Amino acid sequence: MRVVIRIAVMSLTLSAFGANADEVIFKNGDKVTGKIEQLLDGKLTITSAAAGKITVDIATVQTLSTDEPVELHLSDGTIVRQRLLQTEQGLVAIEGGGVIQAQAFGAEDVIAINPPLKPPVKWTGNLTAGVTATRGNSDTTSANVTGNAVRRSEGDRTTLDASYMFGSQKDQVAGETTTTTDK
Repeated sequence: MRVVIRIAVMSLTLSAFGANADEVIFKNGDKVTGKIEQLLDGKLTITSAAAGKITVDIATVQTLSTDEPVELHLSDGTIVRQRLLQTEQGLVAIEGGGVIQAQAFGAEDVIAINPPLKPPVKWTGNLTAGVTATRGNSDTTSANVTGNAVRRSEGDRTTLDASYMFGSQKDQVAGETTTTTDK
């Protein structure tokens, strides 16, 4: 009786270890277990306890599966976060859950798995200001302000430029101030 219990416990333990890994099966029949890190530019990266980090051409993969949800990016812009299931060659299948039903996609429609995060869109720029005033034999004032702002994202670039100049001169004899620049 004790032998049967020990065998059952060992079987459960071994099956738990085997179920705790992503699996990649290649077209030539080879299999790698570990953690699927990402698929980017046609290269699949897997981290295996036995072999370390491996990068393979996705064209050599027959099927793959994951134990945890991955972020799957499709060519039509759809992003799905689900577990991958083993399926027939040429397809990538996702597990159903919530409002998403289990379904398969053509492998050619998958453009990325767990791609790196895109840098946040940010604005950069500068602001410059200057004032010059002369007093004495002449009485002049000039001022300028120049600003620049740039926003870059993956799809576009926006640039804003602005400047303002002002200048005045006082006639010492007449006592009148004349604007020489205002643009």
